[in-house]
Amino acid sequence: MPRTSCAALLLLAACATDLPHRWTHPAFQWTTHSDFAPLLTDMMFDGERGRQIRALCRLFEVDSLRDLHVYVHDQHGAVLGADARVAGWHQDGEIHLYASWAGSGIGIPGFGSDQRFRHELVHALHRAAGLAPPRWLEEGPCEVLSASVVDAAGTLVLLPHADREREVRQLRAAGRWLPAEQLLAQREGYPDDPAQLPPMYAEATAFTWFLLADTTSPSRADLVALAQLPDDALRTRFAQFEQQLAATTVTHLFAPFVRHRGAQVREAAAAGIELAAGDDGWQLAAALLGDEASAVRRTARIRFAYLPNADEATRAGLQRWAESTDRNVRLAGVCALAQYGDLAAAQSFLRALHGSDDAEWCQAVLWIALIVPSDGPEARALPNEIRAYSEPDCLQEYCSMLAADLERMAPRLRWDDAARRWRLQ
Repeated sequence: MPRTSCAALLLLAACATDLPHRWTHPAFQWTTHSDFAPLLTDMMFDGERGRQIRALCRLFEVDSLRDLHVYVHDQHGAVLGADARVAGWHQDGEIHLYASWAGSGIGIPGFGSDQRFRHELVHALHRAAGLAPPRWLEEGPCEVLSASVVDAAGTLVLLPHADREREVRQLRAAGRWLPAEQLLAQREGYPDDPAQLPPMYAEATAFTWFLLADTTSPSRADLVALAQLPDDALRTRFAQFEQQLAATTVTHLFAPFVRHRGAQVREAAAAGIELAAGDDGWQLAAALLGDEASAVRRTARIRFAYLPNADEATRAGLQRWAESTDRNVRLAGVCALAQYGDLAAAQSFLRALHGSDDAEWCQAVLWIALIVPSDGPEARALPNEIRAYSEPDCLQEYCSMLAADLERMAPRLRWDDAARRWRLQ
């Protein structure tokens, strides 16, 4: 990420040794300095995140991270101007992360903080591997690699960076676009104008994905070849990239990953599918909702069935889902319609569940319960997901009770569109 002012860096450097916690990470051997206790901080580096870190080290052929220092500061970040902000940076063998446990910052161990760490780690791995590409061509791989996932075999699988791909299309539509010469000129530093930072990052990321799209599992040699592309070849490829950008939706980029053999990859692909992207997006989303892996289905439900867009095209698509022959797709459709205020859909959803053991739908039942008022003096009890898995009858009983409440209160229920919930009249 772009650096803050020299004064800010000096201030943070002076405070770095004052961080209350310092330890050596047992697996990766770097030294962590943190405002947060080890148990909280290491949540960014363990489990699935740890597998991604190991895969990145293998990609760069780096065996040791003993010389790396990781600083995790209890701060929200620094705004540079326009829509640019600093969330972390790498410099001289140090990774600094802004993070906030209870505020409105990145959050530990949130998606933002651990992905930001991997971005800065790729900077560090470039140095450890002796690679020094132009600045823009280093930021691009940092974003793409940090957004990629590791399959069951431990192989790093490149995916498009969904947020950057959407951002680059929005910036281009708004007329905020860096021509090829301007982007390629960012060899050593960053644009002087903070307003040019978002397009630089978005373009560098999307262009890097375009250059690497045929290499789903890259090697160090691929990164070396990328860094050594001459400017005339990059200009030619950039012109091709511009044409592809205008003709390709983000959903189209993720289509090959929806049926990938790795469940981790399919789950990550759900983040890139947009229901507003036409029939292809709806079909791909339906495939994810009906996936054989429960983790993929869960992620897809959160992405597509929770608080859907309030427009007629989306509602029509959800109605098609509600009529699907695939049970998971049908349930997602009626659950989503219920959150539009469709009382019949809510009752259909609950009736479909209260006669079967469907603990994995407990969270979706919670979404419905939260928008149904209580007609008694006490607040409505909510479903318990832990009990739903341990006591098979628990969720069925709850769905029966909630369906009966809806039927009894139906004549007095009115939908509050602003609050997205029913009110009792």
